[in-house]
Amino acid sequence: MLRLNANCIGALIALDQAAQYLSNSKTAQKALVVCAEKMSSILDPENPVTAFCFSDSAFAFIVEKDNSTAGLVDVHYHTDSSFSDSVLFPPQGYSCFTEGNLTTWDTAFDGSGSVEYATHKIEDFLSRNNLTIQDISIFLFSQLSLKNIEVIKEKFQLPDHKVPFYSKEIGYSGSSSPLLALHRYQQMVAPLKKGQYALIWTLGAGYQAGLMLWRF
Repeated sequence: MLRLNANCIGALIALDQAAQYLSNSKTAQKALVVCAEKMSSILDPENPVTAFCFSDSAFAFIVEKDNSTAGLVDVHYHTDSSFSDSVLFPPQGYSCFTEGNLTTWDTAFDGSGSVEYATHKIEDFLSRNNLTIQDISIFLFSQLSLKNIEVIKEKFQLPDHKVPFYSKEIGYSGSSSPLLALHRYQQMVAPLKKGQYALIWTLGAGYQAGLMLWRF
């Protein structure tokens, strides 16, 4: 068992590590990834960034190795430590944790910094895999902010039906949010077909951002 705490980018990193491990292991066949977050316990009711969107969630998925061409294609990470003090929980670190601690969250931090990373990197990321924006069937973006998603959609002229957003119905679930969006999409719209590509973009406090290309 591997326990991973990487804030809201944790599920993407866990999926990356699970897929890479299975690909390089001669014996392992399956990996179970579990995301569990109680966001309601750390939200600040006075902070509009957290008060109206954070939700509790538990989400799990299985990564399985097979002989097909499906699976992880590529991944790219970006870190900007100038935001390292923007979001802190507990405020004084776990050695000083007390019941009722709220997240110290600079209200200026809304994830928009990582949007610039996405708008500048997505085309290059796809190009190195011999793909274009038009080759992607679904874009699974962090569900933290619809405003951020709209900026990326406008930049690349993405149609609404390719960019699901479900936080209005289920709230923001943290690390699992892009994958939960995929789950909801396949339940409510249509399952993805063999050979289709998904592009994931998400971020975590600190901050770290990542892009992942996955083939179904």
